[in-house]
Amino acid sequence: DWKSPKVFRYMPISRIQKMFEDNEITFVFPNLWEDPYEKRYYNVALNGNKDAFPNIACLCVTTSRSDSSAAFWNWSKHSDETWLRVQFNVFELLGILDTFADRTNARIYVSPVNYDYTEDEIKLLHEKMNFDSKHMEESYIKLMSVKRKAFRYENELRIFVVWDRNSKELESKGLYEKDSILKIPFSIPKEKLIKKITLDPRQSE
Repeated sequence: DWKSPKVFRYMPISRIQKMFEDNEITFVFPNLWEDPYEKRYYNVALNGNKDAFPNIACLCVTTSRSDSSAAFWNWSKHSDETWLRVQFNVFELLGILDTFADRTNARIYVSPVNYDYTEDEIKLLHEKMNFDSKHMEESYIKLMSVKRKAFRYENELRIFVVWDRNSKELESKGLYEKDSILKIPFSIPKEKLIKKITLDPRQSE
């Protein structure tokens, strides 16, 4: 819904505080994803070619509008700290990423997650797909946006930043840790980036 887009992310309060203190949005490398079915395609060889892939980092958000979804808030049930639901201003977020891409020769992809596959189907998906060598990067993004049917309720949207492996631009600026995180700096007031922050409703119980 580009007339009134809404995206949300559930985050521990310490991570939100650090985002505001450092004026940086953290994207993670897919190898840090907890679900083995999601990260199984990170650096996988497509059409027998592995070396051509760029570096890739991702911010996972949801388009779900439910303020008190138990499934989402349960992510924090094993955490000792308070979790909050952050609603981003989509256009301000994309503006930050566009500026970052211009400065670093990176590329930005916004990809809805594909929930069309079962657990068995997703295991060897990359071996059954024929990837166009002219659009290998786009094909890789699609592969990194596949998730099992059981998680369809998440309505997840993945925002990827990709950059060439031989690029020294980001490394020289100290913006990323290899196979770990990428830091996207922003200079706009936090009130423009964040539209709303919602407390876990269980906190009042």
